[in-house]
Amino acid sequence: MPAEEIKLIPLQEIVPLPTNVRLLPVVKDGIIISGMHRKAVDPKWPEVSLEIKDELDRIVKTIHYNVQLRPTMKETASRLLRVAKILESRGVKKPDICRALAELIPYSPRHIEAKQRAKEKMLNELG
Repeated sequence: MPAEEIKLIPLQEIVPLPTNVRLLPVVKDGIIISGMHRKAVDPKWPEVSLEIKDELDRIVKTIHYNVQLRPTMKETASRLLRVAKILESRGVKKPDICRALAELIPYSPRHIEAKQRAKEKMLNELG
C-alpha cells in the first residue's frame, strides 16, 4: 500500500485536550499508551479511551502523545523502526520509508534520519 493511502486523523480532532489537564490516553482494552507513570502515582488521574485500529495506529498515537515528553533516542528510534517495518510490509518502498514516516509522525525527514543513524550506531557498538 503506498504511503499516500495511509491517512491518520490529527490527534487533536480525535481527543481535544483541555489546557488545564493532561488526559491519559488509554486503548480500549485498557493498555495505556501514554501516561503510565502518572496513572501509577495517581490511579484517579483522568483518562480517555481511544479507538486503536491496528499496530501501526497504536504506535503512531503513542509517538504523538509522547513527543512533548522528550522520549529517549532509544525509545523513539525503536518506535520509528517498528513503524518503518509495518510500512514496508504494506508495500512502501525502502527509499520512500523516511518520507512516509514524516507524513505520519511529528518529526521531519531529517530528524527521522538522525534517529535511524543513532539507532544503527548503537546497535553496531553493542554487537
